[in-house]
Formats: sequence, C-alpha cells, structure tokens
Amino acid sequence: FKKLLPSLGHVRTLILNGIGEPLLHPNLEEIIALARTQLPASGVIGLQSNGFLLDEHRAQRLIQAGLGTICLSLDSMKSSVSVPHQPDEHAFAAVSKAVRHLQTAISQAAGNCRIGLEMVLTHETVAELPDLIKWAAENEVDYVIATHLFLYGGTTEAASLFNPNSSDAVALFNTYSKKASLQGLKLDSYL
Repeated sequence: FKKLLPSLGHVRTLILNGIGEPLLHPNLEEIIALARTQLPASGVIGLQSNGFLLDEHRAQRLIQAGLGTICLSLDSMKSSVSVPHQPDEHAFAAVSKAVRHLQTAISQAAGNCRIGLEMVLTHETVAELPDLIKWAAENEVDYVIATHLFLYGGTTEAASLFNPNSSDAVALFNTYSKKASLQGLKLDSYL
C-alpha cells in the first residue's frame, strides 16, 4: 500500500474493500491515515463492513484516521437471519450498534464521516425496504443502497429478485440446457 501512496494525489475517492471484511485487516487505521496524507483535502476514504467488529474504540480510531464514509451491509431488518451458510453475518443488531458507535465517534472528533446502509434485496427482504429507509432516517443515516443478489457461492436463483440476464440470454441458456441434459449435464449447477 505504501508503494501506491504517490499515485493518490489526485484521487477523489478511495474505497478500501472488495468482497470481504476490511475490519479484519490489522493495519486498517494506518492505511487510512497514510492515504489521508496523500489524498486531496476533498478526497474521501471509504469502506464497507458488516459492522460486527465495529465497537466504540474501533469507530473512534477509524474516524481519527480520516475515514470519510462507511457503508454497513445487512441481510435483513430482523435481529438475526437464517441464512444457512452465514448465520448472523450481516445482522441488523450489529449494524445498529455500529451506527451508534460511529455517530458517537464522529461527534466526539468533530469528524465528517458519512454513514450508509446497504441491503441486498431478495424475494424475502424486499418488503423490509420501507422499514430500513424509515429506520435510517430516524437514526440520521446519510444514505441507503439497495442492491440485487449476486448469484455465487451456492446462492439459489430462486432468492434473486432480479434476473440480470437478457431474455435472449435466458432463451439461449434454456436451449442448451435441454441439450446438455440429454448428455447427463446440468448447466444450472455452474456459475
């Protein structure tokens, strides 16, 4: 990361995550602080988290380091979810605590960090979106992102609210899926 620092002088937004939990990195605050020294004053450093590891001390360190935005992801407005392979991984209870810790840290440090929420919409969660938006407004959350389900890691297509494929692509898949079936292959078991 230190080798990247000279290239950050004109970066407007630096997001420090991909698929995974950035709060697991033991030097995250150091990385944010280093980036803050190189980004323009208006540059924003952000990350996305499930909030589980965000206690009051970690929130303070992140804000003091120069975090400019954090998006907390959750699976459901319920206090826990029943996703078999990820029990409670993106639970509302953890996110609501994280929001409180961040707001306290921001006010204590007179910081300027935006807090957001992200919920993946499925057939099971789409009805919760109005409650999420209402909760976010009542708790002074800055933004809400609603996304669709990316099908990977054993996720069933039935849970997906949207089909990202065109009707032509679906028709093509169905045609070749039938041909593959005659050869003993199931194309829908491959990503």
